[in-house]
Amino acid sequence: MTPDVKIEPVENSDFSKISLSNYDHVPVKTRYSTNPIYKNLNNNPRETLEPVLNFEVFEDDVWIVTYPKCGTTWSQEMVWCLMNNMDFETAKKVDIAERSPYLESALEVVEKSKGLLRPRVLKSHEEMQLLPMELWTKKPKIIFVVRDPRDAFVSLHHHYKYFFGKAFKEEKEQFIESRMKYGNFWELALNFYAIKDQENVMFLSFEQMKKNLKSVVLKVSDFLGKHYNEVQIDQLVDHLDFKNMKDNPACSHKQELELVRKIKNIKEEDIVEGETFIRKGVVGSHKEELSEEFLKKIDDWQKSYLEKENLTMDDILWSN
Repeated sequence: MTPDVKIEPVENSDFSKISLSNYDHVPVKTRYSTNPIYKNLNNNPRETLEPVLNFEVFEDDVWIVTYPKCGTTWSQEMVWCLMNNMDFETAKKVDIAERSPYLESALEVVEKSKGLLRPRVLKSHEEMQLLPMELWTKKPKIIFVVRDPRDAFVSLHHHYKYFFGKAFKEEKEQFIESRMKYGNFWELALNFYAIKDQENVMFLSFEQMKKNLKSVVLKVSDFLGKHYNEVQIDQLVDHLDFKNMKDNPACSHKQELELVRKIKNIKEEDIVEGETFIRKGVVGSHKEELSEEFLKKIDDWQKSYLEKENLTMDDILWSN
């Protein structure tokens, strides 16, 4: 039975508290998977919550689940190419949002995703509790990608500036602090870490991809049951090279950008010069952009989660 969804405002915040009447559908009961979830519903509309929970899942789906700015587009492009016979021409012409939709971004995306040609490659930033219930019974392939949250948060701040331009005025550390309080980064990551050994789940990190992309491509190819020769694998690694990804208009989320700017009435003169969807793509960029005092605050926040689980950051980022 689909649980009832309850949404409550959070005082003095852009976030809402979302709770379910039951959590019987979640695949594992962790200390976080039956908790209320905090979301900024300006970005994930209320009307998608129940349709996503009830979304029909197929066993041949491939789902990419991440916290935002953890290598999502990079992973989508890799998986889509592996699942589509290395069709680089289409990958350069057809927007990634068409080939691999962001499911909960809008009700029309939920509806459109139902009719995608199978096997579907679908993207989601949802917490475990709000993902489709059939994920846990149909058991399609799920790839969860994590990243050092310090880099992810900095990248997310730039992402907002890219999408919302000068209308977005929130200071970086204030922005990050609200994500530490309400953004569910560690709840999401630790829920998926708890199921990382399940046969249909792969747990990866942005850092692994940066260190040895070819090795990750081979692991993912094997996980998906797709087998290519070395020349094809090398072609995919080149296609996924940071510079090539940045120069590929089909990976720039141009359609999404135009829609957001239209809805928010963001004019040409409001655009922040120099901001791009795919930006630096480096490990450790937070060191250049955050104060030592604030980094200590993030470190304490991380320890408050990891020490309860007897884990370290290296366990999370290098578990495979």
